[in-house]
Amino acid sequence: MMGTPDADGHVIPIDAKSGTAVLSNTGGQSAPMNVGASVGTFNVRRGTCGTTCPTCLGYSDYYVDPGSFSENVGDDYQLNALALQQNGVWVNKNFQTSWGSSNSSIGSSSGSGKFHGVAAGSFQATASIYLLDENPDCPYNGAPCPRTLYSGWTAGAVTPTISGPSTVWWFNGENPDATHYPTSITLTAAGGSTASWTVTNGSARINISPSGNTASITSSGNYWSGAVGDISITATVNGETSAAVTLTSRRPWKLVPQSGSPNTECEPENIYSTFITYDLHDNLDDLMPYSVGWNEALGTKTSEHGSNWASFNYFMSGGDTNPVIDNLQPPDPSVNPSISPTPVCPTSSDTQRYMSRTQTISVGNSSTGGVPVQTDYLGYYIDHGSHDGITVPSRPPY
Repeated sequence: MMGTPDADGHVIPIDAKSGTAVLSNTGGQSAPMNVGASVGTFNVRRGTCGTTCPTCLGYSDYYVDPGSFSENVGDDYQLNALALQQNGVWVNKNFQTSWGSSNSSIGSSSGSGKFHGVAAGSFQATASIYLLDENPDCPYNGAPCPRTLYSGWTAGAVTPTISGPSTVWWFNGENPDATHYPTSITLTAAGGSTASWTVTNGSARINISPSGNTASITSSGNYWSGAVGDISITATVNGETSAAVTLTSRRPWKLVPQSGSPNTECEPENIYSTFITYDLHDNLDDLMPYSVGWNEALGTKTSEHGSNWASFNYFMSGGDTNPVIDNLQPPDPSVNPSISPTPVCPTSSDTQRYMSRTQTISVGNSSTGGVPVQTDYLGYYIDHGSHDGITVPSRPPY
């Protein structure tokens, strides 16, 4: 009646007979506060919401976010239940909402909007809540304020997961080290007892043998990886498909000389020992860091320039090592008949080769077989040994 404006310049029209007002804490409309009011004439019963109503702020809408979701077997996913207050603000009602699952053997509810992926498949996450109506005419006799049941749901999918090694090796039928260089690996799909396996990329590089929720993987022996993880495999369980796991198919490729190799030392019995040291690289030109069996396949010995060196026995290399070290020693000069010409300690400038022998170095077995990684000639000189005419294999196809 006095027409006094508030802080924003608003006034109550002189012809107003009724209305509503919202008193709120500075911390927000949902924060509690104490209120003291002084008015001229005030009907308590008709002007307030009564003793049973915690707030006069009602709700007009409700939904679950997101509208659909996917999680892996064994993981938890957080949903949110949101309600629209009559002041236009959406508020979280996770803890007040009743949560459920249409199939708890697939996705189970642990309350407050959290759902656990139990097994592969699909389910519905359900939510329901009673919310105070907007501008309710609340009774004053102790009866509940007017409320409406709201409900929502969202489609949930639990996808299987795949576990297992990420690298499979090929040694041309050999199995030198199952721990570091496995030639057969097993992948396992979690989420169900039977999985449908699909090679989505790189099928020519591997062989796959599915058996229920496992799959055995071996190299095809025809093609190998051209990059790390260029083979992709998925598993489908109960209509849900896993994220792709990536594999790499590797094999020995070539020998790479180490810095400072070859190294020749003077030996009293054999006059000299030459150590030729290589790092073993795979088809991606990466160092193979663990010891592996290797062997030499040697051809006929050939004496050169009038020597009799081919008639003697020579030290044989090979074994289970990496780096690969080939040790070349001439025949013992003390044997009968005498070796001619006589080898010497590594001080001579003679560049004449007196005996040669073809060799192929293979990896995978310390005795025979495996994957050829280098061919060359064993060259025996008067004061040192060498690998002559080295041929490195072409890069394996991918």
